[in-house]
Amino acid sequence: MGPKLRERVARGERPVPDMQPIVDAIAPRTLLVTQARDDAWANPAGVRETVLRASTVFAARGATAALRLVERAGGHAQTLADGLAAVDAMCALRRSGEGQDGGAEAGKEPAEE
Repeated sequence: MGPKLRERVARGERPVPDMQPIVDAIAPRTLLVTQARDDAWANPAGVRETVLRASTVFAARGATAALRLVERAGGHAQTLADGLAAVDAMCALRRSGEGQDGGAEAGKEPAEE
């Protein structure tokens, strides 16, 4: 966040979440973020804000469906629900035709080289 963070906060500015430039750079490729609402290590509020900010970048690049945040109850450990959320998100993206999924068009397998 840099050495001037205290000054910006003192002026009432909200700092950009530290992962924002990375998340924004992923657009229009697929990004699924899974998290637990009670995971204090992962900063759920900051993750939600990052995804919300990134949604405008994904939308501007024609990839609204390529960004997804899935939250669940519980703590830090990954669960079966996280894995199932990944499968659901990939299926929804493939149906939508948005984002870049390895060059395949929605509903079609990529051509063999």
